[in-house]
Formats: sequence, structure tokens, C-alpha cells
Amino acid sequence: MDSGILESKKKEQLTSGREAVECPGLFFHINLPPSGEAWVLCFDEAHGKFGVPAGERLTPEEFLSCAAAEDVQGALSSLKEALLKLAPWRAKFRVSMDGGALRWVELTSLPTKGEGGEYVWHGHMADITEKLALEERLKDQYELQRQLFETIPVPLVLKDLSSRFTLVNEAFADFVNLPMEEVVGRDAFGVFTPDVARKIMDEDREIIAAGRTMYDLERQVQDGRGRIIWLKSYKGPIRNSRGEIVGVMGGNMDISEVKDTAEALRESEARWKFALEGAGAGVWDLNARTGEIFFSNQWKAFLGYGENEIEASMDAWKGLVHPEDRDRAFRYLEDFQARGTDVFAVEYRMRRKDGKWAWVMNRGKIIEFDDDGCPLRIIGTNTDISDLKAREKIYFHQATHDPLTSLANRALFMDRLAMALADARRCGMKVGVAYMDLDDFKQINDELGHAAGDGLLVQLSGRMEALLRETDTLARMGGDEFTFLFPLVEEEEEVKVVLRRVIKALQAPFVVEGKSLEITACVGVAVFPEDGADGSALLRRADAAMYEAKRAGKDRLWSFRDSEKF
Repeated sequence: MDSGILESKKKEQLTSGREAVECPGLFFHINLPPSGEAWVLCFDEAHGKFGVPAGERLTPEEFLSCAAAEDVQGALSSLKEALLKLAPWRAKFRVSMDGGALRWVELTSLPTKGEGGEYVWHGHMADITEKLALEERLKDQYELQRQLFETIPVPLVLKDLSSRFTLVNEAFADFVNLPMEEVVGRDAFGVFTPDVARKIMDEDREIIAAGRTMYDLERQVQDGRGRIIWLKSYKGPIRNSRGEIVGVMGGNMDISEVKDTAEALRESEARWKFALEGAGAGVWDLNARTGEIFFSNQWKAFLGYGENEIEASMDAWKGLVHPEDRDRAFRYLEDFQARGTDVFAVEYRMRRKDGKWAWVMNRGKIIEFDDDGCPLRIIGTNTDISDLKAREKIYFHQATHDPLTSLANRALFMDRLAMALADARRCGMKVGVAYMDLDDFKQINDELGHAAGDGLLVQLSGRMEALLRETDTLARMGGDEFTFLFPLVEEEEEVKVVLRRVIKALQAPFVVEGKSLEITACVGVAVFPEDGADGSALLRRADAAMYEAKRAGKDRLWSFRDSEKF
């Protein structure tokens, strides 16, 4: 067959094939006759892009003249080797296209034997510059990911859909005490004990089926060196660009130290709770963030309640506190948290199961703070101090009251007088002070004895105190001398009205040791601010007024500024 016709037919076949597949690039064939030199024919309307002519017979050297100078020899050598071996030819080299810019191209061709014994390589040349650039970026990205994977110090793994390890980092290989290449291809049964491996495989299947991530998976495992450690694992699905799940990714953290510390803390808390409860103190444990609280059995027992009779809540605690103490007690706890001081102590009353009130000493300490320095956990104790409070009450009464009559003594009277004067200054009101001395009381002591005199003092103290307001104070200054305090009065006459009733009440007989006794008294009055600006001055002038009444006769009421006979 004429060679021109043959070439025309081959051109039609190649062109037809190119149009069918719409493959961009340059189509060509290489002809190797049984005898003679090989030649190349290109088929492409846009042949100028690749720098080679189309429709002309070219020698291999002419065909490859489009290649960059440094790439020509390699491309030509590979072509001659393919022709010699009658093998497929593949080559990559750079060509100068589009005004001289160097672009990478890839040539592929496959040989076929013709009817006349010639061999023809049908081939295609394509611009792969963008493809190579993309591959390079992908390589860089993969290398970065690989380095990150290797650098992270916690064990990391990638698995396929069969839960077989496809990639592990050095930390994981060290954990299971196996080389990385020996781990790859195994599943969990190949590196863990059967019970742990079974659990891991079940988790993987659940992640693949549900497509969700699992967090905070805590478990005890045996590592490759036989050590039993605690792991916290995070696992999730791996998806491809189409969103399809193609595997599982996981990370693990050794939390053995945290677990050991927590266990040691629990043991320590158990010991000190036992010690405190052995000493009679009830323990409470508050989560300041959530409000959750724990009450020990002793905390409930000293109030008379059983183990399950008090709800573990702040509302239950507040409900047991005396209404007068509640705001102060819990405001102190809130202020203590806000101030950030690590200890506090406050006393208040709590209701026992029998309805009686118990005095409690509540002590607390912050033992844990969050990352922002705010209180996270507070532990404290409640101690029953009812007996101590009762003793304190006795001691206070003894220190501030007359042991015979239980009236206020001089110290308490002067303290209340100072407070009354401060209130009067703020309110612009008056304060009345009176000094009273019994008439002829010494005679009763001499004739009837001190026991009778004491009995008389007790009776007349009760009679006088009953005539006063709750805000007034009657004090025994010693012997048969008494003082009166009338805070926040508007006029002196208010004081005199009360004192007239007192003097009149004393005129009624007293029965002491079976005998009827009569007694009278002289009283002196001084008023703030007219008669003195401080307590000592008022008391001196009331005493002076009382002595004026004595000089004038018995049974008298005398003002510092004038006198009045009852």
C-alpha cells in the first residue's frame, strides 16, 4: 500500500480517536519499518503549543527538539531503548511553550505490529505542569502532616474500616513496645489483651456505623512492657473528600498519675474525715461551681437525724438554720468565696430533730481553685458548741450582772449608757439617768440580819424592774444603791413619771422571812444633754441630786436642776 495512503489512514484513526475522547494534548505515532530508520508523525491542530510541527515526517531528534536542552539526551535515550526492545515508551521532560515558558509534559505510547511487519507506537503528549505542581503540594502537605503526627508526644493511630492500623506514630509504637512497621497491618488483638482489644473493636465499629466521635474513654490497659496504666482515649471517624467514612483516627493520653493522685486524695480525705468525725465534727463538701454538696453521717447525727433523713442540698442546710442567723451565715459563705480567702469560721444556730436549737461552729477551707483562680471545691466541718455557748452565757451574765439580784452591774450599765448617748446624739433626743438610795436600809440589816436585807433587795429589785420599759435598764451599783437608764426620751417629765411609780411601788410592804417590812428611797435625776454631755458627768450629777434629796428628807425625787417632793 502506498505510504501516503497509509499515513493518511493512520492520521484519520488518531484524529478520530482524539476527538472521541476529547483528550487535550498532542497525538503522535512513531513508525519503525522492518528496515530503515524510525520516524515520527504528529497530529494536532494546536501543535504550536508544544513547539513541534504537525503532519510532517520527523526524525526522533527533530521530534524531541522541543525539549529543554538539558532534557533532550535523556528523552532520546529512553526512546531509542523502547524502539530497540519494542517496548512501551514513557517519558517526562520540559518543553518551551507559549512564548518560551518551560512546561512539563508527559509522553506515553504503546507499540503495535502492522501488516507489513512494521511497528507503530501510538502516543500522546500532555501538559502535566499543574499536575506536578499539585502533586508537589500534596507531598509537602503529607510531609507536614507526617511530621506533626510523629512530633506529637501522645500515642496516635489511623485505622482502616477493618480496624487495622494503617499508620501509628513513634509514641504509640513505644507504648506497645513494637516497631512501627510491625504494628501497621495488625488490629487491636495484635497489640492488646483480648478483653481490652474486644472493647476497642466494638468502639471502632460504633464510630464507623454512627459516624460520631467518642471522648473521654477511660480504661486500664497493660502496655508492651507489662505495666498496668490508665489511658484516656479520643476516637473519631476519618472521612474522604466526599464525606464517606474510610477509617478511624484515635489518640491516647496516659492519665495514670492523675488517677493515682486522685486515689491518694480520696484515701487522705477518708482518713481526715474519719479523724474529724471521731472527734465529733460533721463534715460537708461543696462543689462551688455546681452547688452539689455532701453531708457526712456525723453532720446529720449531731442534729439527731439519721443517714437518709436530710437531703444533700444547700436548701436543706439553709432550712435548718435559725431564721435570725440564716442571712448572716450564708452571706458569710458567699463573701468568703468572692473574697478568695481560703478559710472562714462562723457561728449560728441550727434546729435539731427534737425542735431545740443547737449552736454550731462552721469552719470551711477552699481546697481547689479553677484555672481562673475562682473557688471550685470547699470542705468544712460543723461542730456542736451548744455547751460552750451555754457556759459563755453564764460567764457573760456573771461578768455583767449583780449576783444577788441578777440586775445589771456597773460595767453593763455604763456600756449601755454609752450606747444610749450615741443613739441620742444621732436622733436629737434625751437620755435620763437616775440614782437611788434606800432610806434606813442599814437599820434593817442590823436588826434582822444580812439574809433578811438580801431578801428585801431581791424583792424590791423585781418590783422596780417590772415597772420599766424593755429598753430601760435598772442596775445595782452596790449595797442599797441602784441606777436607772432611760434611753431616747423626749422630755425629762417622761423619766419623772416612771420614777414616781417606782417610789410609790416601794411603799407597799414586803414580806421577808415571815415579817412585813416597809422601805422608802430617795432618787436623783440628771438628763442629757442639759445636765451633762457624757455618762460619767450624768451619773455624778444624778448622784449629787440624790444626796440633795437625802438632805431634804426621806422618800423624795430630786432633779439636778430643781426639786420635787413626792
